[in-house]
Amino acid sequence: MKIRGKLLTGYFLVALLTAVVGWFGMRIVNTVSEEFKRQAEDEIPLGRSLQELKYAGLRIVSSTVEYGFLWQQGDRELFQGELAEEKKLIAEGVSSYYKALGRYEKDLMRHHHGVRDRGHDRINESGEALIETAAAIVSALEKSRPARQLVELKEKNEKAERQFLQAIERESRENASDFAEIKQFTYRTMQGALQNIVMVTGATFALALLSGMVISASFSRRLRTLQNAVRKMGEGDLKAAIHIGPDDEIGALAESFQGMAQALHRSTHEIIAGKDYFSEVIHSMMDALIVVSPDGAIQQVNGAACAMLGYDDEPVGRPLKEVLPDCSLEELVNRGYLSDEERTLVARDGRKIPVALSISIIWNPDNSMRSLVCVAHDITGRKEWEAMQRRYNRELKDSNDELRGFVYTISHDLRTPLVNIRGFAGELVDNLKELAAVLEEAMPHVGEAAGVRMAEIVRSEVPEALHFITDSVRKMDGMLSSVLRLSHLGQRKMTVEPVNVSELVNGIRARLGKTIDGAEVEVIIGDLPDLETDRAALEEIMGGLLDNAVKYRAPGRRARIEVSAENSDEGWLFHVRDNGIGISEEDIGKIFDPFRRAGQQESTGEGMGLAYVRALVKQCHGRIWCSSEVGTGSTFSFTIGEEWLTTAWGGRV
Repeated sequence: MKIRGKLLTGYFLVALLTAVVGWFGMRIVNTVSEEFKRQAEDEIPLGRSLQELKYAGLRIVSSTVEYGFLWQQGDRELFQGELAEEKKLIAEGVSSYYKALGRYEKDLMRHHHGVRDRGHDRINESGEALIETAAAIVSALEKSRPARQLVELKEKNEKAERQFLQAIERESRENASDFAEIKQFTYRTMQGALQNIVMVTGATFALALLSGMVISASFSRRLRTLQNAVRKMGEGDLKAAIHIGPDDEIGALAESFQGMAQALHRSTHEIIAGKDYFSEVIHSMMDALIVVSPDGAIQQVNGAACAMLGYDDEPVGRPLKEVLPDCSLEELVNRGYLSDEERTLVARDGRKIPVALSISIIWNPDNSMRSLVCVAHDITGRKEWEAMQRRYNRELKDSNDELRGFVYTISHDLRTPLVNIRGFAGELVDNLKELAAVLEEAMPHVGEAAGVRMAEIVRSEVPEALHFITDSVRKMDGMLSSVLRLSHLGQRKMTVEPVNVSELVNGIRARLGKTIDGAEVEVIIGDLPDLETDRAALEEIMGGLLDNAVKYRAPGRRARIEVSAENSDEGWLFHVRDNGIGISEEDIGKIFDPFRRAGQQESTGEGMGLAYVRALVKQCHGRIWCSSEVGTGSTFSFTIGEEWLTTAWGGRV
């Protein structure tokens, strides 16, 4: 017989006997459970109903006593609310009593199969007496009965209370006694069932043991032969032969072990060759490789590590702390994994080498650490470049600060003489008026030709010169203010907040309403995103571009301005298109420079609007450019850097 058949026979016998044991056990347990469940369903609700009756009776008594106490205080108007509340509590106690009594009678009828017992009558009689005496006490108090009658009613109430509690207690003891008898019956039944189960289980165990001995004896000899051969293979003798006949599963297993040993012998040679190959790969790495044992000693390094640390021979056996002093082995093991973290290695000659360190742990099958693998990339060049970049940034910041200070100083120093010029020009205007009056008086005493010339100078030439001076001062002051504003834009603190760009552009359009409506300008606003960016900066950018498009509209045709946006590699890309006069190709390069205006100018301004816009776009980490064709229109495009915004519009970021 095959091993499978023998095992199946033994399993069948054990399963059959187990089923017999289970059947007997289930039958006994079901009998006990059904009886216990039936009794528990009666006894437990019955006890709960008795407790509810007891609490309802005590509630009537306590509320009646409290009512009598409040009534005897004398000033009934003062305690009118408390008296009404206690009377209400007495009524609620009576209601709770009758509800509990109804549940108790229902549970009692089920427990005694429709027959009431003497205990129920005792509870009912004493409860009714308790309610009647409580009602009598309340009535006597309200009707101001004599004290002697109140004392008699109080004694009756106390007697009724004692009888009620005694009836409840007696019935509770009888229920507890019944439940104890049920538990004793259950215990005896379970003891009998346990004895039966032990007997059947013992018989099952003996039969199973006998079956196992018979089955195991049939193939234990050949298994020992197979065990001895496998032990030799485990000791390294992969060529050991296994002589077992192939007439059953053990024979097939022996053949499989023989084939596995031969394949393992071939794989051993392949593993040795692969180990040599990987060793060559490790030593050819450009980054330093250090393998550390669980006790913190260096197990293996590659050539790059020796060259970096200045060792002629591999520093095997040295503690890792010598080459990596700024972190302990416990720290690395606790973290478990590092990826390109900046650390410092110490070379043999004491040099400190900045590296990007990555580590990983190799675990044994039992979850103990086998080794710690460290890969270090020398970042000395990168650290030198970063230091140089920080120095250049500091120098650039210092230069920018000096430039802002210079602009502020120059603007302030130039504004002072402008104020003086404006003031003295005003003085000259006033003096000129006085001179004109004096000239009128002196005209009869001056020659005709001289008088005409003096009048021409006073009334025409000098006022015109003063007007030119005043106008130039105003323009110069405006230019200085523009320079100051442009310099202040670089120092402006950006505040990031959620911005609905569509609402923002519509708000700008509303503010330009009179200008746009008067010029018959059509403004088309496309789908614009919701951003998190600086609202004031974006509002000034959009406002400047829309105002610019309105100013430079083409005469003779209805102006059209379109605002749109799209997602790009640089972040959100916005477009403001118009069909205005356009900009020539040679002027496009200078329109964003301060005080530069392209083409023939028919509108007022200082040429600073687009300079402001470019400065604000740069602050938002973006860029701005223009494409245009004379006579057709212009398109101003700008980006808002991704680091300055997030969006949920269209599911794109």
